[in-house]
Amino acid sequence: MMNNNNRQEVFLTDEESAFLQKLGMKNRADVVAAIIGGTLLCVGAGFIIDIGFPQDTGALWIGILLLLLGCFCIRWAFRLKGAGNTFATVRSKNTKTIISGWVIRIELTKKDTIRYIFEQGEPVEVKVLLAQTLSGGSPQLSRRMFEADSLQFRHVSLHVVPAPAPDTWLLLQVDYEQFPTTTIILPMTPEDKKAVMKEPILFLKIMAGILFVATFLLFCIGGFRVQFLLPVFGVLTLLLVPVSGILYWWMWKRGAAARDKVVISGVVTEKFIALVRVGKNTSSRHPWYRIGAAAIEAYDKNMAAPGDRMEAEFTWLKEAKHGNMIRIRKL
Repeated sequence: MMNNNNRQEVFLTDEESAFLQKLGMKNRADVVAAIIGGTLLCVGAGFIIDIGFPQDTGALWIGILLLLLGCFCIRWAFRLKGAGNTFATVRSKNTKTIISGWVIRIELTKKDTIRYIFEQGEPVEVKVLLAQTLSGGSPQLSRRMFEADSLQFRHVSLHVVPAPAPDTWLLLQVDYEQFPTTTIILPMTPEDKKAVMKEPILFLKIMAGILFVATFLLFCIGGFRVQFLLPVFGVLTLLLVPVSGILYWWMWKRGAAARDKVVISGVVTEKFIALVRVGKNTSSRHPWYRIGAAAIEAYDKNMAAPGDRMEAEFTWLKEAKHGNMIRIRKL
């Protein structure tokens, strides 16, 4: 048995370079969205305080709340911009580091990173990118994590690049060399199509619920005064409806365009429990099961454990490899 913790510098693959470019583009889009959202919140706060009801204490508190949210969004935009600079630097260097050796276990740190404990050599701390694969979402750099587990005493290769956080790597790929996966492409059945098209409708219901709950809470803060209801509802509608409409159209288009599905099966090598957030006030803890290179989101935290075999089906989109989740099950 080899006990070395080897490190080597190699060039990024075309796929990895494209992935980092996609992360950078998503980062820039998030920066723009945060700035626009923060600006609209600040304008809405000014409207409620100065134009709408300048003499009312309830309106003042609502305006202050919206102003604070707007400032938070703008501050968050500048933090995101720093991460985007890191992605650009990595792509310009066009290299990655492969760290390989016998991994005893993995640990979850307080920084929501994963620490790989090697039998020999220093531990390696990485940021794991978990995408909301149930809805075809993009990988997210910052996600609250609660649990992490993996196969133990296995030879593993980590493909990493520097992360925005100091002393941390960004995990591009992890190979458990003894556990290959099987990937096949099949035509979608009518049942598959029906399952995929439920996702956009569910998204609209969630966003409508967020709109009405947020309106009610602000209405309560305003002292249940009817004159607050229309301005508050109008500001929130102005913020949520355009974004919801664009996302619904994007999700519907992806589902309607799908003709084939990709089926991935193999042994679960890692399992994570992390936070999934919808809007500001709705969140849930979902599991991610790693099968080969893919970390796949599910609803059931007790569906499987490292060492079990699983199968996941996604819509097949040639430009993105796979889109929305159709189903996932333990074999």
